[in-house]
Amino acid sequence: MCGFVAIAGADAGAPQCLEAGLSAILHRGPDGRGAWRSADGRAALGHARLSIIDLSDAGAQPMRSADGRALIAYNGEVFNFRELSDRLDVRLKSQSDTEVVLELLRKYGLAALQYLRGMFSFAYWDGEELLLVRDRLGIKPLFYAESDDRILAGSEIAAVLAMRRTAPRIDGRAIDDYLTYLYVPPPRTGILGICELPPGHWLRWKPGGATAIGRYWNVPSQTSPSNASSAHIRALLQDSVRASLVSDAPIGIFLSGGLDSSTIVALAAPIYPGTLKTFTVTFGEEAKHLDERDFASQVARRFGTDHSEIHLQADVASILPELVARFGQPFGNPTAVLAHALSRATRRHVKVALAGDGGDEVLGGYPRYQGVWLADLVQRIPASLRSVALRALQAVANDSSARGRPANRLKRFAENANKAPEEMYFRWVPYLDSARKAEILADRAGMLGVDPPNEEFEFLADIRRRHSTLAMHDAAQLVDVESFLPHNVLAYGDRMSMANALEVRVPFCDHVVVESLAPLPISVKMPAGIPKGLLRWAMRRDLPSRVLFHAKMGFNPPIAEWLRGPLAPMLDDFLSDRSLRASELFAHGTLSDYRERFRAGQNGAAHSIWSIIVVEAWRRWLSSQRSFAPSPP
Repeated sequence: MCGFVAIAGADAGAPQCLEAGLSAILHRGPDGRGAWRSADGRAALGHARLSIIDLSDAGAQPMRSADGRALIAYNGEVFNFRELSDRLDVRLKSQSDTEVVLELLRKYGLAALQYLRGMFSFAYWDGEELLLVRDRLGIKPLFYAESDDRILAGSEIAAVLAMRRTAPRIDGRAIDDYLTYLYVPPPRTGILGICELPPGHWLRWKPGGATAIGRYWNVPSQTSPSNASSAHIRALLQDSVRASLVSDAPIGIFLSGGLDSSTIVALAAPIYPGTLKTFTVTFGEEAKHLDERDFASQVARRFGTDHSEIHLQADVASILPELVARFGQPFGNPTAVLAHALSRATRRHVKVALAGDGGDEVLGGYPRYQGVWLADLVQRIPASLRSVALRALQAVANDSSARGRPANRLKRFAENANKAPEEMYFRWVPYLDSARKAEILADRAGMLGVDPPNEEFEFLADIRRRHSTLAMHDAAQLVDVESFLPHNVLAYGDRMSMANALEVRVPFCDHVVVESLAPLPISVKMPAGIPKGLLRWAMRRDLPSRVLFHAKMGFNPPIAEWLRGPLAPMLDDFLSDRSLRASELFAHGTLSDYRERFRAGQNGAAHSIWSIIVVEAWRRWLSSQRSFAPSPP
């Protein structure tokens, strides 16, 4: 687990260019750094190492192939590397997965990707062309910028920025997308000319040739009905957990007390050599609704783990600047702040942690899946009765006694359940629709320019079309697996953990698990509408009943309290009249109204305010970045 940078073409022979990029990602790999430049000046690779497998110098990177012709700079872990070494006919010099991946590429080329099981991104130079590859689910990041005579790549946007010759310019379409999803869908990043390689894709760049990009993996739309047996599910998950335990460094598990993390502990503890370390976070009064320590303690006692409770103090005012720098683009899910604080505390004990990310998307855990399941039933009711029922639901949701997330979900369900299934779901998932964005942005039409969206939720609609054979109630989770999971959940998991040099592994995102379980019908995953009912049944003999059946609590921070507490100075700064008037992106009047409503005690504007603060903090960070300036001849 590390970070890397790569250059092919012009500037590859300039040591200061590679060093500028490498210096931007040293937080990802504090255990070592390496650099290589080809003798002909056509390519260069840099690597910041977090040593997890083969801690010796033999595992250092960039790594050269046995025949001396190819090199790799690699980020991630391929868990089945020992089995894959049997396919090779060269003598390996290390015990690392990096070398196995390198030699597989020498032997099979792109066909080697089908054998890799794990999370990875890498740059591979074969002497003639640069190959960039990102893992199937997008667990590990990869960004690049290309021009006629060069390509730059790295594990974070900051690294690519540091190696570019040109000053960054904001991509207006990306900002519009951000306000829809609270993340920027690839290939855009928020910066014109810098792209994100999508999950499951490769890119080939050859000096003087055309760039080629291809997809090597898709989330399948169909799976075998036999995969729904509880025995199969348990065995499949245990196999994934077993693979994720491969490490030469200490391993722990984030144990929230919820179903997903408790499942990982239940499956890992019996097969882990030694005592497993588990970590549960506790919160202060402002977030006591997130506290699941009693459930976590019960699981820890049952499986005899070395359990630690970490009191989480998310110093949001100090974390926000690092959040902006590590993402290098607007990212508005405030859970990232909690993930940073949790990773920072966990890193004091271990280098590797397993997490339950992906369980909700793969096995039907989000309340919106209940909504799409219920909407399917509502659509079968005669129209006259349906309208009466939905009006009654909306009245309940609007009742002053109904507050919080459940009421909000009920209101959104009542407003949209009568719409076509795709439109209904697309309006549940995103953050702001076109009308709201037109109010917030100073000149939305000008920002979109000649590249307006073909449809309101174009990114989600494109994914939906890949699963067009399925009804929307079954396709919804697959859409999330290709959108919300990689670009939201896994994105903050990687950036915030690697900001603290902690490797996080996600067994529910193993592609073998995803291929087998994600395409199962929603009626199978959620029998009688029970979220993750299939997983609960599969783990019924392993977990305490209190853990199996307690309601999902989530990991959502108290944004309103933050904005009235540690973030109050930032609110006053970024949303001051002076700052708003100077803003090139946002409508002064609308945001002034949001600010005053919030100050008057209306918390409904809190998330909008947070999303704007993130963009403005990012803009200030971007203006401070310096491009690479080549030395004069």
